[in-house]
Amino acid sequence: MRNIFVYISLSFSLISCNRSFIFYDVEGKQQKFTAEYLEQDHSIENKITPYRTQLEESMSELVVTASADLPKAKPSSPLGNLLADATKKMAATLLARNIDVGIMNYGGIRVPSISEGAVTLGNVYELMPFDNYLVVINLSGYQLTEVCHAIAAGGGWPVSGLKFKITNGLPYQIVINDTPLDFEQQYSVAISDYLANGGDHLDMLRGLPQINTNTLLRDAFLAYFRQIQDNGEALQLNNEMRISNE
Repeated sequence: MRNIFVYISLSFSLISCNRSFIFYDVEGKQQKFTAEYLEQDHSIENKITPYRTQLEESMSELVVTASADLPKAKPSSPLGNLLADATKKMAATLLARNIDVGIMNYGGIRVPSISEGAVTLGNVYELMPFDNYLVVINLSGYQLTEVCHAIAAGGGWPVSGLKFKITNGLPYQIVINDTPLDFEQQYSVAISDYLANGGDHLDMLRGLPQINTNTLLRDAFLAYFRQIQDNGEALQLNNEMRISNE
């Protein structure tokens, strides 16, 4: 770290009882950089290097293998399908209950694709750098329709257990697990706490009760990927158009 020393000499007088100050003179001087300070920089760098090396080794840990490139795109994509499925399945596992729908917002996926081959811990952190929690909310069919309207207006988001078509920016033929949506039925939806708190234009969800899995969404993805790896499998290409444009 470079060091800069600034010397300021001040002459002032205290007038009256209201503690006002009058500055008569200000003098500044900046210390020039010397080899001494550069030596201090090297010393700090030497202290940091072991931690940087340890972090790089940790981030290079193999988590899972991808069988093909998995791109992100609207209205549906292989990467979106994968992460929405992970959201839904891990919520069901963590809460030991059935989950009807999984939803990810498109902007929440921070990489354009997962490349074929090794997927490392560092890759997963790049994919999901935010410390958002995986939560579940219960929505009526009408409320879920409102969410679908927001998803359609955004051009399509990753979803699991949910399908619909976008026509003129509106959702049509909404299906939940191969059954037409029922306005009166209650549906359990796995989602990030960011979205459940009204983020990304989901204002209709703000204030609704949440069931928190106490698990970061990133950690849920890691657990899901590691299960696949432990089973001797790989991430597969899934081109299913769960949301489509007409």
